[in-house]
Amino acid sequence: MKNRNQGFITFLLALLLIIPLTHLFASPIFAASETSPSPYEYDWIDGPASVSLDNKATLQIFKDHSFLDKANTQAFYAK
Repeated sequence: MKNRNQGFITFLLALLLIIPLTHLFASPIFAASETSPSPYEYDWIDGPASVSLDNKATLQIFKDHSFLDKANTQAFYAK
């Protein structure tokens, strides 16, 4: 019986240590996601479409894919 209680107490102590640690490490993750830009803030070009890349090449965008042009990509990385 003593051995069984000792295992239970060890389990409780482990929980008491793990729960605060998970909150400690999860907080910065949630804070970062609140400040990151939303993908809906930009003008995405949905496929099927064809886009010109600075008059140097043409990119075919397939159905169910999207493309972010130069100006919107720069705005994304500026945030």
